[in-house]
This record gives sequence, structure tokens and C-alpha cells, in this order.
Amino acid sequence: MYRNRKATTDHPTLNRRTEQYVGQVFTLTADPIDRRASVKVGDSVWNVMLQGTVDARAGAHVKVVGSDGALLLVEPVSQA
Repeated sequence: MYRNRKATTDHPTLNRRTEQYVGQVFTLTADPIDRRASVKVGDSVWNVMLQGTVDARAGAHVKVVGSDGALLLVEPVSQA
């Protein structure tokens, strides 16, 4: 018999790694091509897509604003 029960947890994003990165700031490791680039997160590299029309280059800081599967959606962080 199968029971449909909703599990409660202290860590709702435990197995949803891309959601864990929302709000965090990372550095682009290469110049974007067609708004796609990559960032280094710990010891791994993640693919990102720049949102909006702002031009960013390698070394620019970007903030994760969402995800699409394993692709992180990012926006450049304004340098004030």
C-alpha cells in the first residue's frame, strides 16, 4: 500500500542544488557567448545564462536569480 505523505524537512532545497545557489554571487570564468558562460562553484564549474541585456565579461560578478534545470540564471552585480 502506498501512502502519499508530504515530507517536512529543515532543508527544503537539500536535493535541489541549483535552488541552493539562488542569491549567491559568483565570478564568470569566461566571456559569455550568446549570453551563456560558466562560473566556478567550489570545485565544480556550472553553466550559466545571463539575464537581461547587460554586457558582462570574464571576471565580472554575477548573482544567481533562478535556474532552468542544471543551468543557473544570473544577472550582473552592479559595481557601486
